[in-house]
Amino acid sequence: MKLLDPLITKYKFDHSLIKRSDSVALYKKSNQIYPDISYEVFIIRIAKPTTFNGHYYPLSERYPCNSDFGYYAWNFNSLDKSLIKFDELLVLVNSKKSKSSEIS
Repeated sequence: MKLLDPLITKYKFDHSLIKRSDSVALYKKSNQIYPDISYEVFIIRIAKPTTFNGHYYPLSERYPCNSDFGYYAWNFNSLDKSLIKFDELLVLVNSKKSKSSEIS
């Protein structure tokens, strides 16, 4: 599976990986004008393999799209607040994993 890159450019902004686990990531969003604009924290979701316009895209982690924010991703102006959300998401994801393993 293709993992998220540590540096992603999207909508003219650079997103630099600050912290990640198997299921949660924290990126710093910046550009040349705004070197420290915000932080994006999200649950890492998986994109299924697909072929589009003749190009094959393998199973891969995906960076959140705009409609994911508020559901799977959050944006903060403070690193401290984003780290708190990172920890909250880890607890949430781990509790869901443990519940699903209890069912199996």
